[in-house]
Formats: sequence, C-alpha cells, structure tokens
Amino acid sequence: MSRTSIGRAAANLLEFQEGEKIANVLAITDFEAEEKFLLFATAKGTVKKTALSAYVNIRTNGIIAIGMEDGDSLIGVSCTSGNDHALLCTKSGLAVRFEESHVRAMGRPAGGVTGVRFKREGDEVVSMNVIPGGANTEFQVLTASVHGYGKRTPLEDYPVKGRGTQGVINIDANDRNGDVVTVRLVRPNDELMMISEKGILIRMRVDEIRETGRNAAGVRLINLDDNDKLVAMARVDREEEVVAAAEGATDGTADASPDAASDPCGDSTIPSSDPSPESPPHSPAEGADDSDPEAPRGE
Repeated sequence: MSRTSIGRAAANLLEFQEGEKIANVLAITDFEAEEKFLLFATAKGTVKKTALSAYVNIRTNGIIAIGMEDGDSLIGVSCTSGNDHALLCTKSGLAVRFEESHVRAMGRPAGGVTGVRFKREGDEVVSMNVIPGGANTEFQVLTASVHGYGKRTPLEDYPVKGRGTQGVINIDANDRNGDVVTVRLVRPNDELMMISEKGILIRMRVDEIRETGRNAAGVRLINLDDNDKLVAMARVDREEEVVAAAEGATDGTADASPDAASDPCGDSTIPSSDPSPESPPHSPAEGADDSDPEAPRGE
C-alpha cells in the first residue's frame, strides 16, 4: 500500500476482546530460539520477562501474555537476548536505565516486577527501548513531546541504575514542551516520521536535530496549530529503506523493517514504513529552537 492508503482494520484479522487494542507488532523468526525473551512494560511501571518459547503455540483468539492489574495497560514489548539494557521513559520527563538481567524470567500469566517508581502522581511510562548488549556507542536517545518539541541526547548520558528506581531527568515536561509522547533510540543517519492528531505528517533527518544533554529544554521538531498535538513518532533507517526500495523495484516486492538490524530476535517494534520512492521529501528543518519560524510543518 502507499502512504495515502486507508489500510485494513486489525479487528478484521484478529479476535479482539471489547476495549482491547494492539500495543506492539513483533516479527519473530524463531520462537524456539534459546536464550531469547520477551520483555514487557506497562504504563504503571511494571516490567516482565518471559522466555520466547512460552509463546510458540498461540491460538487465533490469543493467549495470556502478561498478568495485568486493573487500570494498567501494556505500552511496549521487545524481543531481547537476556543481556540487554532497558530504558523506561515517563510522560513527566524521567528515564530509568537498568540491566535486563535484573528482571528474572517468569511464566506467561505472571504480573511482573517494578521497573520504575514515579516521583509525581499521575505519571506513567510512555516508552520502553531495549539497548542491545547495553552498548552506548551506536544509539542516541530522541525524545518528543506533545507540543512538538524534543531533543537528541547521547545514550551514555543515561547512567545504569537499579531496577525500580526513580531514574534521572530526560527532558523538562514544562508548559512549553508538554508531556512526553514517545522516546526512540536513533542513529544520526536515521530518519524520523512524526504525525499529529490532525493527521499532519512530516519526515526529517535525525542529524538535523541539535544534540544536547539530558538537562536541555529541547528544540522545536514540528510546528503545530494551537489545537493540534503530536501523537506518534517512528524511526526510519535511510540506508535500509533505499535498498528495500531498489530490491522491490526489481523483484516486485517491497518490505522494510527499520529496526530489524539492531534487534536480537530479528523483530521490529516499530511498524514497517512504506519504502516507496514516493515517500515525502526531507523537511528543511534544522531542529530549530522555540523562536525558529522554519521548523518543519506537514503539507
């Protein structure tokens, strides 16, 4: 499908219970792989790790993946190696990084353990990112807020803390920035796609966003109307997309999985983007600050 296609409702493909919705889509190549796990995170700060092999037999109406408390919701799940790091980020601008090995493996129905303790009432986890092997060298942390502001920070600025701590400052969720919408691990040669509640879609290069420290206020990523807000952001690998588009043009197929290269299980926690050559052009933005009138705006 093209980027303007409507698509198909997931409810037509899967048997959902009332009020249920998709939290993540994972493309798993081998459910019986040894020392592979699924790491879950919930809005209330709970994390749970279960062997991937526990999910080998899944019925059409699904199976229990994690025990949930009333009022809680699943915000993310990733396939891990057992030796990775997890980075949990909250909507109030805090982040906690801990070793996956500090989360013991549990059965499918288990509810998990505390991943982060909140400082503010009403705070919740909005993103979980898995750092392969705990390495700092490849990735940076890209944070985006509801009012269209954000920042790019070196991963090494996020120290490893114990599981269940309050973490460190990620970004100031002040009146200008608003609450954090999402946090992604990115590389300088990646691209980002952002969409607003009113359907404004922009695309920009990661290296156009100024790199700053954890305590920085951030810069404008997208210009939004007063009654609009940022609702989602996805990472796109520029080089992989170009290769996929070229291969699709020659063999009649087109399939890109932006995060597969860095994932220990060959899965993607970010929906595949359309690798069509008709993808929107680069925005001219420079990751400008609050006063920059040239911050990107969807057309």
